[in-house]
Amino acid sequence: MLPYLTEKFGNASSVHGLGQEARAAVDRARREVATLIAARANEIVFVSGGTEANNLAIRGVCEATAGQGRHIITSAIEHSSVRGICEALEKRGWEVTRLPVYENGILKVEDLQAALRPDTVLISVMLANNEIGTLQPIEEIGTLVRAERERTTRKLWFHTDAVQAAGRMELNVETLGCDLFRFRRTSFMRPKEPARFTFAVECGWRRRTWADIRSAKDARGLKVFPASLRLARLRNWRVWR
Repeated sequence: MLPYLTEKFGNASSVHGLGQEARAAVDRARREVATLIAARANEIVFVSGGTEANNLAIRGVCEATAGQGRHIITSAIEHSSVRGICEALEKRGWEVTRLPVYENGILKVEDLQAALRPDTVLISVMLANNEIGTLQPIEEIGTLVRAERERTTRKLWFHTDAVQAAGRMELNVETLGCDLFRFRRTSFMRPKEPARFTFAVECGWRRRTWADIRSAKDARGLKVFPASLRLARLRNWRVWR
């Protein structure tokens, strides 16, 4: 990262030499991040903030699938950025089912299965809660979503906000079975600088990853993201094992 703070100031959108050097750094960071979460490089998208990432994922899916259904399933303890999007969509005609969590802070997959309807287009459940730290059964939900797709041949999307899990546990989008996945660099091992970085991933056959960053082509910030994640993994090796 240091060269991009002191001597390499190229705009990654420019066609001149300095710009192309910055672009190469961004592309390299994209590949490294993808490797760390078992995604593909072309499935990684960098955006300017965590709220933007969740908006892009949830609002994007709902707008694109409005003709198929207008029902969303989420939990009662989602991050405010997810709650806000769901409330905004409700005002525009979408129906939202908010699943309760029990005394252990975890929802039941059976409740989620019971809440599914023919017009359900999206499930959004966070991986690790930002207030109480509970881990939701994301892999089980992913398995349920895949089975539902095979049974009904309909398009059902699964989004998870994994910001609080990044750097603290192993993240493999194939294993989790999500379609839309978000995490950000501010949650682990980042340098003390103002730029913020978030990633969201669209998993499986339509996977995409969103990243929260002030500039989508900020080579300075993007270069440090993979290193930060690797350091966080090493620091928390007992958890990862």
